[in-house]
Amino acid sequence: MDRLRAKRSVLVGLVGWFLATFLMSGVGWLPFPFLELMVLRFLLGILEIPVGPASGRVIATWFPSTERGIAGSIFNSAQYVSLVIFTLLMGWLDHVFGWEHIFGIMGVLGLILGAVWAIQHFAPPEHPTVSPAEIDYIRAGGALVDLGSKPAAETPETARFPVSAPFRSHMLVGIFIAQYCITSITWVFVAWLPSYLVKGRGFDMLQAGFIAALPAIFGCIGGVTSGFISD
Repeated sequence: MDRLRAKRSVLVGLVGWFLATFLMSGVGWLPFPFLELMVLRFLLGILEIPVGPASGRVIATWFPSTERGIAGSIFNSAQYVSLVIFTLLMGWLDHVFGWEHIFGIMGVLGLILGAVWAIQHFAPPEHPTVSPAEIDYIRAGGALVDLGSKPAAETPETARFPVSAPFRSHMLVGIFIAQYCITSITWVFVAWLPSYLVKGRGFDMLQAGFIAALPAIFGCIGGVTSGFISD
């Protein structure tokens, strides 16, 4: 992320995400569809990697330290907003057209999002409409406005960065534990709940989509609220 910068890293990830997701819609035409689906899903996970580090960099460059909790909570809560919107959309697509169309439509939406990101995102010093006064304001508040303006050079220290180093930081260990907990909870609602409603309770996919959106609504409310409390 330091070498490629946030804009380029996320753009590559989004374009790759589009390709992997879109190709999932055609695995039914291949000789080993389950195997191909697993390979594409693995690649999808790799391509999602830049999102977390890039969001941290963007928040650090654009927001004063006293507003980073709110900014981070809005970013994190976007996953719940997307569940509310797209669980309903994907349930409807499966109900009306079949599961393949879920991957095709979501892949195209990812490509559109990549184009919006490429056009709209800038580091603070490079933004065409941000005034010097605003740059000075967020810099005075602790924003690292120059962090995203040029790639970082690799030093001997970063080249030899040991894998064990993050585990010696109490702050990072706390982040790891919190991230593990929230990811576990999220995937219960993303992966398990819709399947349970369909297979265990006899709901059709459209009904399951409506019910599965409810936890995401409350997750969004709680997530954004936590940012205000944190700041």
